[in-house]
Amino acid sequence: MLNDLDDDSGDAPGETLGTLLRGLRESAALSQQELAGKARIAQGTLSAYERGSREPSWRMFRRITAAAGVQPRVEFEALWSDVDAEIERMRALDVAGRIRTWEKIDADMLFSALRHVRYQVEGLAAASLQGVPVPVTVVDLGVLDEPANLDRLSDAIEGLYGQRWSSAYGYYGFVDPDPRVEGEMEWRGISGRFRVRLVSGLRSSVRIRVEGRHVAVMPVCEVESGDHRVRRVLERVRMRLREPAGGRKTEGGAGRCGTCGRGG
Repeated sequence: MLNDLDDDSGDAPGETLGTLLRGLRESAALSQQELAGKARIAQGTLSAYERGSREPSWRMFRRITAAAGVQPRVEFEALWSDVDAEIERMRALDVAGRIRTWEKIDADMLFSALRHVRYQVEGLAAASLQGVPVPVTVVDLGVLDEPANLDRLSDAIEGLYGQRWSSAYGYYGFVDPDPRVEGEMEWRGISGRFRVRLVSGLRSSVRIRVEGRHVAVMPVCEVESGDHRVRRVLERVRMRLREPAGGRKTEGGAGRCGTCGRGG
């Protein structure tokens, strides 16, 4: 994929394209001579492209990639101003307001049921609680993998009338709420959907006050997502977090948005 070649890496466009072409050729297990022959260009021309001393035209780039067995796809992304505006709108909300953006989740009920469980909120719910504008349809939980703690988790799931997800049957059903029983670690209860990941230890977390109780939350700098749009928002948040305190303005006019590891 050809994506944002004029980035902050400092590489010239020709060097970036050259690195990409060399990587595609190596992935296709082709020598320069073989790829040049398939593309019907001189090997010296291909070598110059890969070195970055020459930059191929778009037509030539497509010709070479086709010879390597792939085709480029161009994606256009808006400037950061739209993301900055969303970040500022989310940050202006208090924690209760952020939770109201979640889909079919009663966070107060969920966290109340988990009050005796040692856990931390992870994933997009953690990011949202810290003021990141991301969609939340399920709450991810990292739960300490200790027998007594899992007993308390099992009680909490039962109290929420949790139905466990079955990928084999494609629905949620009432089965043993004990997370140690083999099966998917996702439930749907009267508080909404939540997923569990058992962990051997809980690292330092951000503490967020939710409806009178403090909830441990994964720092936003550790949150990952497979969704392209969410990754873009997280990337922008981290860019802003890396800015020096006090002051440098970002593209779109937003300044520093907090320190990674602090609650919203």
